[in-house]
Formats: sequence, structure tokens, C-alpha cells
Amino acid sequence: MSTAPLRVGKARPNLKGTSRTWSVKLYAPSGRYPHHRVAYKDPQTQQWVNRTPRRGEDPDAMFELVEQALDSLEQDAALPISEPTMADLWERYLAWLKSTNGDPYIIKVKGLIVGWVLDIDADLPVRLWGPEDSNRWILRIRKAGISPSRVEDLGVALSGMRKTARRKNADGTRWLDRDDDPLEGVSYSKRVTSEGAHCDWVSPHRRPITAHVESLIGVAQEKARWDWMPIQFGIGAYCGLRLSEQMALRAFDIDLVKHKLNVRGSIFWARPRDGVAMALKQTKTGRTRDVPYPASLHHQLVEIVRRSLSMSNEATVEEITAEQTRVYELKVQTLDLAALRSKEPRPFCTDEHLLFIDPDTGKPATKEKFGDEFRRLQRLSTWPNDLPWLNARHHAVMWWRQISTSGGGAPAEWKQLASYLGNSYMTTIKHYVRDGEDQHGAMEAILAQF
Repeated sequence: MSTAPLRVGKARPNLKGTSRTWSVKLYAPSGRYPHHRVAYKDPQTQQWVNRTPRRGEDPDAMFELVEQALDSLEQDAALPISEPTMADLWERYLAWLKSTNGDPYIIKVKGLIVGWVLDIDADLPVRLWGPEDSNRWILRIRKAGISPSRVEDLGVALSGMRKTARRKNADGTRWLDRDDDPLEGVSYSKRVTSEGAHCDWVSPHRRPITAHVESLIGVAQEKARWDWMPIQFGIGAYCGLRLSEQMALRAFDIDLVKHKLNVRGSIFWARPRDGVAMALKQTKTGRTRDVPYPASLHHQLVEIVRRSLSMSNEATVEEITAEQTRVYELKVQTLDLAALRSKEPRPFCTDEHLLFIDPDTGKPATKEKFGDEFRRLQRLSTWPNDLPWLNARHHAVMWWRQISTSGGGAPAEWKQLASYLGNSYMTTIKHYVRDGEDQHGAMEAILAQF
């Protein structure tokens, strides 16, 4: 304890048998400790304890209370024994995360809590944790130049710790009263408010236009390494599937009668350095969804499904549909439902009937191979050089909105588009809606009528 105390109590014997003595000490607020504190040794454990006065409580009065309690050696409620601190709360929150299999999240936030909160306020009593403390931590990490996403991660972790502190203990008590909100008025969201735009908002220059898409598909039809790339480009740009979902499409995932794609899974890309082979897994959200495809893709999809099922070129849609049903039912019989629904990647079966296969391996192309080929075709087309294939999903959204209004109707609902993308409604709004810009455009259209 390097800071000089404001008051020092009388010398007391060390119960461990040494000749050294110790004293109760009152300290003023300093660096790591933003409040007054009384330091003393717990009579039972002989460990140093820091006791912080409640708001409005006189530090000198607490000092006298501790002195009197130690003099009488009465271990009752009058003695301010140790109380839970922020360090204790973090350990409790950590235990709860581990019990809920939150290991990835622990890795994500542990450094933030330990490095930006506990390094200066580990001994802060939980009951004294207030909005001014939370604001101080958030401001500190922002001033250090940490990204808005990490600032938000810290705020979310603090919110989880607040919930943990309010949870009842085994004895029915709570570390933090439900009426106390240490995050009241604290802003930690990475959202920015400039003209209503979220930081995840995708600006128009990051969204490919239809001319870019058609140029890329046209080049792929003539010069692509794999003959299925024009179809795959169409699915990505007009149906909004993620790359891993595009590559995981199987023959029985294409509904040729209702003109829609049944998105049931995605590719788990191989990681040779970890000894992990390419496999199939659930979609990113763990949910299946149906996505309509445009009529311009229908003939190509019929052809590629027919080829995947090893059917003749004369096979009709009805015959293809019957074969799709047979193959799917066989797949369900050979793989139990637990394996089909499991979140864990599963190895490829003998015949998965995948649509987009690299002939060299008999499996979908790796991300590296696909990326190399996409960039080669990108340079030959009008697709902007600074836009990755990932941004094709953004074209799908805006294209859906455009065609829904082509007949004079209302734009497609964002909730419906979110379901097509496999995103949450809020994520979709953050990506594509800019309130200030949208309202400005609407007002211009109204004023143009006068």
C-alpha cells in the first residue's frame, strides 16, 4: 500500500505468531481506488480486507466502527466483514458462462474485463458499482482507440455481470439490488447516429448493381474454370445465399415446382493446419429457410440437378422431382435425425449429390480456389475490383426491393427479406436502412409534387 493513510489505528498483534504488528488504516481515494476505504485484517482469515463506505457514509465513522469491533472481537453484523467485489463478480459471471458452454464468448471478453476494468477496480464493492464507474471504463477504452465493436463487447459483458449480480444467491440475497442500475445512461453501442446510419450500414458504393452481376455471369459463361459458376453466381447475386450455403446446395434442395431453394446447410471449410477436413454443417443461424429464385435461373437449375442425379437429358421436371424425393428419403434413412440436426460438422457421405463440385477432388471447391477464380473473372468483367463476392448478397436485397415496386406496388417488407437472407430483422435494418437518408428522399418526392 504505497499511498500514505489518512488515519492509522492502534498496533495490533499478528495472530500468525510473528512479532510484527498491524493497524487499521483509512485511505483517501487514489489511482486504483476511486473511493475512501478502510483496510484491516479479517480476524478469522488474517487476510487484508478493504471496506468502502456507503454513499453518504462518513469514512471516519467507519474507521471508528472497525476499531471498536476489533477491540471487542465480536464477530457479528457490526463488523464490516469482506464483501463481494468486481473481481468476485467476474469470477461468478465466468463460472456461469462456463456452465452454459460459453467458452467462445469467454475468450472474446476476458481480456476486456481483466485489462480495462479489474486492473483498476478489482476491489470495488459490487454494491457501490454505479453508472459513473461504467462510464469511466467505457471512456477509457474508447480513448485508447479500441474499435467500436470491442467497446460494445465490453458493454455487453458488463450488462451480463449486472444480471449476474442481481441473481439470487443460495441464501436468497443479491449482490446488487434490482433497483440499482450501474449501466443507467451508459452508451456503449457501436451504433453511430450520423443521419441515422448504423456502423454496419452498407453504403451504395459497396453494393454491386445488376450490370455488374450480369457482366460477371457473362464472363463466367465463356471463361470460367467450372461450368457451374454462372449458375452459382446467379444464386449468390439474385437469391442472397452465403458462399458456404451456395456450395452446400444438393440436388434435392432445389424445388423445381415452386421455384425456390431449400437452404438446409453450409460447407465447413477444411483447415489443413488443424487436421480438419471439409464437411457439411448447419447454416450460420442453425435454421433452414426457403428462398425463391428468378425464372432466368430455372432452366440452368433443371440441367444441373438432372446431371447431379445422373438422369437423362430427356427427364421431365416431374420425373426429376420424384427422383429428388427418393434420394432425400434415402438420405434421411441412412443418416439418423440427430446427425442431420447436429450443430457439429459431419463428413461427406459417399454421394451427397452436391451441385457445385470441383472435378479434381469430387468435393466443393475450397475457399482459396474459388477466390482465385472469382478474382480472375472479376478482372475480366465490370464487377468493381474493390468488391468481394461476399457483397453479392447486398445486390440481392436491393434487387428484391426494386422488382417488388416495378409494378407500382409497395417495396418488399424488410422482415421478409431478412428471412430470405437468413439474418435477423435488426441485422437487416442495420445493413440497409439509413433513416435520415430515407426520410430525406421521401420528403423530396413529396415536395416535387407541389
